[in-house]
Amino acid sequence: MNALAIRIATLPDVELGRVLYDLHDLSDADIVRVMYAKHREQTGSTDELALHMQRIAGISAVYRDDDTIKVWSLGDRTSSEQDLIRHFFAGIEKYTPVLVTWNGSRFDLPVIQYRALKHGIVSRTYWDSGSHEESFRDANYHGRFHSRHVDLMDTLSGHQHPGLASLDEISLMLNLPAVPSDAANYDIDIVRHTCESEVLNIWQIYLNWLHLTTELDDAALARERQVLHESLLQENQSHLAAYLKAWNESSS
Repeated sequence: MNALAIRIATLPDVELGRVLYDLHDLSDADIVRVMYAKHREQTGSTDELALHMQRIAGISAVYRDDDTIKVWSLGDRTSSEQDLIRHFFAGIEKYTPVLVTWNGSRFDLPVIQYRALKHGIVSRTYWDSGSHEESFRDANYHGRFHSRHVDLMDTLSGHQHPGLASLDEISLMLNLPAVPSDAANYDIDIVRHTCESEVLNIWQIYLNWLHLTTELDDAALARERQVLHESLLQENQSHLAAYLKAWNESSS
């Protein structure tokens, strides 16, 4: 196995809001309020800001190869957005994993792409559609029906909008730990910890999907769950311990 599940966390791009709405005399907090007010005025929606109006605060991942499994957030709490994106693309270049997301086609990857555009961060492998590597013609990271990126939400919904479901609801359906929403919390440690818990649920849904498609039989699915469980036991982090405790309780 060679798979990378990711989940990004974003915050409003205050720098863009300041320039776009000529708010040079306002504080960051006031600029955020104006950005959301403008969003509601333009769209009538209370949803998150447009994708290009968000910046990446964290990228959390679960990486699994034939020997190991790892959950972590890229960089550290002081890493710049540029560093996070460079780390992400470096992993793609080095390992060329199957990329696994929940709603990644509509959110995670477009945001990463907009921010890579802003910072001029290139990636030959990520963008390849067969011009460099022939196999990427039929299996690349941005073809909707290609196998190198599995957007679980899009796939499980049958690529139909009425079938779309939230990560929280499907996690609960599968008795996975509920992850408290900290969308309004700008503390970077909480943002990263929440993101790591969410990507663990994405990974577990992916395992169920592999079982659904017969890529994993019953025994292999049980082994993968055990590998994850044992890996989390080795982690000395309170939020991962809390995730494991909740997982054990929901599974009993």
